[in-house]
Amino acid sequence: MDAKHDKGRTCPCNKQFSELPSHPYTISKAGLARNHCAANMMNLRTPDFFAMYTFNDHAAYGALEMVQNVLLDFDEAFKNKKWQEAWSVVEAMAIFVRVGDGSLMFMADDGQIISETASQIA
Repeated sequence: MDAKHDKGRTCPCNKQFSELPSHPYTISKAGLARNHCAANMMNLRTPDFFAMYTFNDHAAYGALEMVQNVLLDFDEAFKNKKWQEAWSVVEAMAIFVRVGDGSLMFMADDGQIISETASQIA
């Protein structure tokens, strides 16, 4: 019986990553480059990198802006039917929000815009 027809017993599709601890995860060079770019742009929006001790909201709104910019990059690539570019944006977004500084956006004090942005990611 092939993996497509075994009702998901051996196929990794539709499983949570926690169910697949030994499964290798990969990212394209383009996705990694986009993630590095997002991280560098986030550094420019983090007051601590400039020895500026201000409200935490500044970094949070910087992260929110970066996430929204990445969403705009996806929209542009998708509209232009450049699937490779769109996929690299998806890869970068996943890393930036999950393990990068993108999650800082949830610390901003504007719940409505955070909710709208998060719903666009989902």
